[in-house]
Amino acid sequence: MIAYAITARYSEDALAPILSHHPDWIAFRTDTQEELRAQAQSFLMHTRLCGAKRFLNGDYRLALELGFDGVHLKSTQFSHIKKSKVAGLHVIVSTHAEAEIAKALDLGADSVTYSPIFPTPNKGQAKGIDALKEAVERFPNRIIALGGILSQREIDAVKMEFLVGFSAIRYFEKNLH
Repeated sequence: MIAYAITARYSEDALAPILSHHPDWIAFRTDTQEELRAQAQSFLMHTRLCGAKRFLNGDYRLALELGFDGVHLKSTQFSHIKKSKVAGLHVIVSTHAEAEIAKALDLGADSVTYSPIFPTPNKGQAKGIDALKEAVERFPNRIIALGGILSQREIDAVKMEFLVGFSAIRYFEKNLH
């Protein structure tokens, strides 16, 4: 099962606890466009030896230009899926309903995050494990569980056959040392 870390904010200090978990995939995400290029370049430099596949959130052009492995698109960016695939990027799309999952996969996304599985601040009603199971049965080997994964308890709860893995922000921010 893939462990996919997403940054909430970027700094070298904030990256250290994330990398201590040894995620398989890691996404650079920021809510500010100020210094995006410089921060993304710094992120790439500081993660180059971690062995994780690296994604840039939301901007496939910059992901390609800077040498990211892939792009994580928002649920409002379906029009970027084909362009991202043509560019040779691994494409993940954020989804919140089975119709969005179907659309993203039909357009060529490699996988999707489906969220929120567990209660998450400001992210609406949690889907729950039953909805996740239904989505995974309908779209095997394409879904990454996201939302409210804070501990091993939630990771164990989402472990199921044909789930790509889990993704989190807050879980990975905890320093293991």
